[in-house]
Amino acid sequence: MGPFLSSFFSMLVLKFMGVWNKVRLIFNPTWWRTTGVAAFTKFFRGILNVKPRDKNDYYPLLRWLVSKRLTFAILIGLTVVSVWYIAAMSPLAKTADGQDGQNIPTYRWKALPLKFYKGEVRIVAKDGHIAYHGSVKGGKADGQGRLFDGNDALIYAGAFENSMYEGAGELFYPDGLHQYIGSFSQNIFHGEGAYYRPSGVLYHKGGYAFGLKSGPGELYNAGGNKIYTGSWHMDHLVYAELVGKTTAEAAEMYEGRSTTYSVGNETCAALREINALYAADSGENTVEQEWKVRSVYVLSPSFFRNGKEISDVTALRSSMDGPEYAGFTWVTLADAVALNLAEDPNIEPIPIQGRFVLEDVFQGTSYDRNREIYIYVYHADGLIYTFFCESATAANFIMYSIEQG
Repeated sequence: MGPFLSSFFSMLVLKFMGVWNKVRLIFNPTWWRTTGVAAFTKFFRGILNVKPRDKNDYYPLLRWLVSKRLTFAILIGLTVVSVWYIAAMSPLAKTADGQDGQNIPTYRWKALPLKFYKGEVRIVAKDGHIAYHGSVKGGKADGQGRLFDGNDALIYAGAFENSMYEGAGELFYPDGLHQYIGSFSQNIFHGEGAYYRPSGVLYHKGGYAFGLKSGPGELYNAGGNKIYTGSWHMDHLVYAELVGKTTAEAAEMYEGRSTTYSVGNETCAALREINALYAADSGENTVEQEWKVRSVYVLSPSFFRNGKEISDVTALRSSMDGPEYAGFTWVTLADAVALNLAEDPNIEPIPIQGRFVLEDVFQGTSYDRNREIYIYVYHADGLIYTFFCESATAANFIMYSIEQG
């Protein structure tokens, strides 16, 4: 290749490379960002350089002179703020699905307008789903409304106050079945209500206080059948109210599955669906001549007192005065049946001879009356509490009974 062609070819390469570099810059995002920021910065520096240079840089205003550049900068700032405010105050959408066909505005969950709006709205959560549809006041849910989860499933429908459940409402499981229908206070069950199992079957209906079953109520089994009508305290069934009732009254309170046991003149009934048993006296030597509940056995290794669950002997002594008696005693029929039903692995079952004459009636002939069990007896609140233990050194009790003091 001659010197001329070589020089010509080199010039073409240089020209092409220059064009190619410019094309690369045009399509390079970094170059656009750098150039754009520089131009933007230069523009606003020019605007904000409000220092006047001569009298033509002023606007006369009454007795004062106002810088033209300062005026221009203020106008731009006011425009930006105005555009932002109009955009922020505008709802995302309006739909005619409110009461009487009125348009319902939709706002984001942290939108400024919610601080000032009063009435029915839709609120969009951070992830974009409609989280709330109902009344608001002062930026918070207030009045009737509905709350939804991220899958658009209804969580709660009812009254709100200060963005909390307050008043009558309905709480739902994720699959749409009712969890609770009744009264709320500050997001928790408080007042009269009905609680449902995850299957949708009623579990409890009655009073609630601070989220716990409290006061009169009704208990239902998994089949939806009522099994007990009585009282609760801090979510615990008050077994003591059965003591002293006639067996007819006890049968009205407890309607679940039961089994009656008798040996000689001793009779007891196992209330299987509330984990209890009662011993009854015939009342043949009384004026009423009615069978009455003498004592109630709670087949649980836990005792609730003064807002605490107690399961060990040491805590029991700290919670109650006494004991009035601690030692071994021979078991009664009710003791034997209750200990067998408690199914404590450390207690050998007590043999009871006899047979079922009906499906729920056991007619016994004898039982091991020589079996001993260690007990602690306490007197409190006008009642006698007896706690049954495996031995004198046992750290925990197996169950307890309640009878009138």
